[in-house]
Amino acid sequence: MKKIFLIIALLFLPFNLFAQEENVSVQQNNQYFNLKLTQVSQSVFDKSIKYSLEVTPLKDSAKTQILWEAPLSFTVTPKHKDFVSMAVGQTYIYEAIVHPTRGGVYEITASVTAWEYDTNYTNTVSQTLTLNDSLVSQPISSDYQVGVILFTVLILLVSGLAIWGAVKLTKIIMVRTKKWLTPPS
Repeated sequence: MKKIFLIIALLFLPFNLFAQEENVSVQQNNQYFNLKLTQVSQSVFDKSIKYSLEVTPLKDSAKTQILWEAPLSFTVTPKHKDFVSMAVGQTYIYEAIVHPTRGGVYEITASVTAWEYDTNYTNTVSQTLTLNDSLVSQPISSDYQVGVILFTVLILLVSGLAIWGAVKLTKIIMVRTKKWLTPPS
């Protein structure tokens, strides 16, 4: 019975694990910046979601500000400086980690503003984020599914090793306890 279950699991597991999915991304172009916002991955441990922003400036800017906006129930941690300098024609990639606290449908926004002497140039890109009650992004990505499976296997391995170690330690303690409780002859 166990062998049949194992064979069935091994036959159907690759179809779920290795499904090719495209990262969810939104692109916004204007005369100042070309922006592409991509939801990269979600952590199995703390449910945080990594976003990537690709910026291609169409004007040179020595002082460009990148702001991430999310609802108040979220915490956004940018992985870059607030102000950066950009040159025309190069593509820059900036990342941020979003920590959700409750499920629902939300808007994640990235704004890029070039601060100039006489005027400011801005472009904004937004993406809708849908979370279920377990704070898992919908639709569930194959990377997240693989992470959940690996996390479960890790927990089972650690539990198995802990039980095995407890049994071995108990045997050693029992032998020493018997020896200590045996009266001298």
